[in-house]
Amino acid sequence: MLSINNISIYDTKTNTQILDSVTLDIKQHEMVAIVGGSGGGKTVLANMILNNLPKTLCASGNIKWEQPQGLDNQHNKKAALISQHASSLNPNLTIGSQLKLFTQGSIQLHQLLRLLGLSSHILSAYPYQLSGGIVKRVLTCMALVQRSYLVVADEPTCGLDEANAVQLMTLYKSWSKLASSFLIISHDLPLVCQFVDRVFVMNNGAIVEQTTPSRIIKGHCHSYTQALWQSQPRHWHRQEFSHRSGV
Repeated sequence: MLSINNISIYDTKTNTQILDSVTLDIKQHEMVAIVGGSGGGKTVLANMILNNLPKTLCASGNIKWEQPQGLDNQHNKKAALISQHASSLNPNLTIGSQLKLFTQGSIQLHQLLRLLGLSSHILSAYPYQLSGGIVKRVLTCMALVQRSYLVVADEPTCGLDEANAVQLMTLYKSWSKLASSFLIISHDLPLVCQFVDRVFVMNNGAIVEQTTPSRIIKGHCHSYTQALWQSQPRHWHRQEFSHRSGV
């Protein structure tokens, strides 16, 4: 569905190499993660996929999209973003008014709200009236109604407790099997390893490893990947690894 080949990105303002020969692919109905430390290039890569790079960044390489099976509507977007920032919501508009800006075609908004565990009453609410967990679901809804080939979630569980983070990732996993593929940008390796099919590990603007959750859990991975795992506040024992990823 999406193939990225030998992408490099250079910042002409600071004369800095941000991405170095990045190659990856994402298949239809697949859920993958890009993980790494801060400043490693994850968000820049996501913005490149979303065609949202600042003008000071110069990109080279190839990116190729193939229309997924079953999505024959020419108005389907290639990629949609689930923002991590509540500030991306307009404080002066109701949630319903904002969702209508993104709704396309015959998408059944109320069915999607039910899938996300949201009441239709939320449509008349304003952002300031919502909890952090509900805001995350609203931002998810705004991306899903766009019926894109790929949904990019940038640090989607930031600020959530573990229970809400797991619940949100479970929703993403379910949607990836029904419709759009998912790309999760995260620093929380133990969490994403419960859900994703594959993991791309980034460091200093390069992909240092493409692997699977099961290999990471078993310790069969790059030394940098092991360091990311060990750096987390919690360590999940191998036997606690959920079967949800299916890997």
